Amino acid sequence: MENVRFFAKLYGRSVDIGEILKRLGLWGRRRQRFDKLSGGLKQRVGLAAALVNGPELVFLDEPTTGLDPSARRGVWDVIRELSREGKTVFLTTHYMEEAEYLADHIAIINKGRIVAYGSPSELIRAHGGARRLVLKRMARLRGELENLGIEVEERGSDLELPFTNIRELHSLLDALKQLGDDVELQIRSPGIEDVFLNLLGSRITEEGALA
Repeated sequence: MENVRFFAKLYGRSVDIGEILKRLGLWGRRRQRFDKLSGGLKQRVGLAAALVNGPELVFLDEPTTGLDPSARRGVWDVIRELSREGKTVFLTTHYMEEAEYLADHIAIINKGRIVAYGSPSELIRAHGGARRLVLKRMARLRGELENLGIEVEERGSDLELPFTNIRELHSLLDALKQLGDDVELQIRSPGIEDVFLNLLGSRITEEGALA
């Protein structure tokens, strides 16, 4: 709490410090020393310091790095609430799911250059590629499907079969019936990760580097 109070005193206005700490799940640790906190909790203290003055414009540099999934969702809720309040948030992140969930507009940057910009739906429509029929844990079927002239992409133990319309989907399902295997199926629509892959040709690691 002293840490956040210090940042509050640097400027001419501040919001309720206790409310900020409660929103970020830090109230129960308000008397704990900063250097004794985990990396994820330190991230949340940094976010509290950024918000304590009620700014209209907020820059957040990878605010959820090191957080567990539950804490990450909590930070997402705070960012969405800031947006609903009419505040502008500039967020840098290498979590594609985070960008797709939070952003009104996304800029994909590679080596300091913006390679694509638009709303999530615009980017997905322009660069996301086809929908895919996913065969869970069926990598062993790749050869048989390719022998039937079907385009196949392997992702781990799963196979992905691209399609663009219902007719193509029915053709894929008919081919699977011919193979006679009991297959667990999913349909996956393209997302921002697919946009990133199609534009840059590789995924991004936990450290934010191209793999």
